[in-house]
Amino acid sequence: MLFDSEEKEEKTCLVFDVGSNSVTGSWVKYVPEKRPVILSTKRISIGVYQEITAEHLLFTVKNALREVLSVLIPQAPCAPDRVFVFVASPWYAAQVRTISYRKRHPFVFSKRFADDLVNAEFKKFNNQEHKEWRKIGDGHVPLEHNIVHIELNGYTYNDPLGKKAERAEVTAFMSMMPRDVRDEIEQIIHSSFHADVEFHTAMFASYFALAHMDSVPKDYTILDVRGEMTDLAVIRKGYIQEVMSIPFGDHTIVRSFSELMGQKPVHMQELLSMYNDGHLDEVNQSKISRIAPKALDHVESLLHKGLDHIAGRGLFPRNMYVYMQSAYQDWYEKILTDGRLSSLVVSDQAFSLHESRTTIKGLVTDEEVILDPFIVAGAFFAHNRLIT
Repeated sequence: MLFDSEEKEEKTCLVFDVGSNSVTGSWVKYVPEKRPVILSTKRISIGVYQEITAEHLLFTVKNALREVLSVLIPQAPCAPDRVFVFVASPWYAAQVRTISYRKRHPFVFSKRFADDLVNAEFKKFNNQEHKEWRKIGDGHVPLEHNIVHIELNGYTYNDPLGKKAERAEVTAFMSMMPRDVRDEIEQIIHSSFHADVEFHTAMFASYFALAHMDSVPKDYTILDVRGEMTDLAVIRKGYIQEVMSIPFGDHTIVRSFSELMGQKPVHMQELLSMYNDGHLDEVNQSKISRIAPKALDHVESLLHKGLDHIAGRGLFPRNMYVYMQSAYQDWYEKILTDGRLSSLVVSDQAFSLHESRTTIKGLVTDEEVILDPFIVAGAFFAHNRLIT
């Protein structure tokens, strides 16, 4: 049995993934003592623009969500018991915080003590008392504040409750999202289904899924590639230690080609789609092939700049687990394994890439099928929420 379950009955939920280049929705069935079953999935992509504002991007996301719902509603096996929405950048802000506590005499570590410690720190985070979060503005609502690691007197404990210590360090993942974004997404969902809607970060769900896979090493990087933004998390010693976002993604690739070919990004996106499918006319096919090295070199320089800023706080683990649903996967693999990025990696080695859709597929099925990795991670995370 893969999961321990206390569920008393079968549940059917809607799971949504909201990024900066697409919105995806799935019907997922949860049966006691079995793995989640993904019944159907629909992804609606968001077009690329030369320049885009946060307001325009939210407008396109809401339209994409309505399109996804229009497909999922006729497929409804029943009314959903719950709805889970997982958001990627730029729809959330997150940080990993380590809280230290010390007393002169030993104290007993309890769940209440840990919760109070994390809640006090989360209140500071949510109130933007930490200087690095003072620029994100007001009107945010909390998402997660989950404990990911505990040390007592310098030693790691998976089950620290009841232990005595003089010093405790608790590491927690904390996140929040704009209230208006949450409310507008929730309103669209409630126009079709009157079920409780939970919001979470896609990155934490991705980390949560990989953390339950025995084949995944203790040190690795997660790369969540979207359209306008890419999210990263650095995991060391088996727990998440850093999370950040960089302005890089599918739309970066499109804009790089569009500038070199003198095309509007939306038209360039169509040309690249036909190019990758082998359906483009010979002239444009040849032209794209000719400029590809220069276009990708520009993209890699932008990625290197973003990663270099992060690597200044510590080199990246070699193993990288990539979450993406992209037509440019081959180009990403070429960029990420280029030797020029090796200086940012432990032992000066190239990244060793792993496809998350293959790694975590077993959380929902053993079948040889291609599944959306974001939905798989979200469905598995939702399962944990349903039984706790």
